[in-house]
Amino acid sequence: MTQNSVKAMEKTGHAISRKSVAAFMATVIQNPKNHINENL
Repeated sequence: MTQNSVKAMEKTGHAISRKSVAAFMATVIQNPKNHINENL
């Protein structure tokens, strides 16, 4: 029986860091007109 490590279970493409989400939200707040009618 094999044990799965945390690295083996990482989701590529789905795992987004909180820091990157916060940076994106800061740009949306600073320039809301750039994201009008976009599905975020």
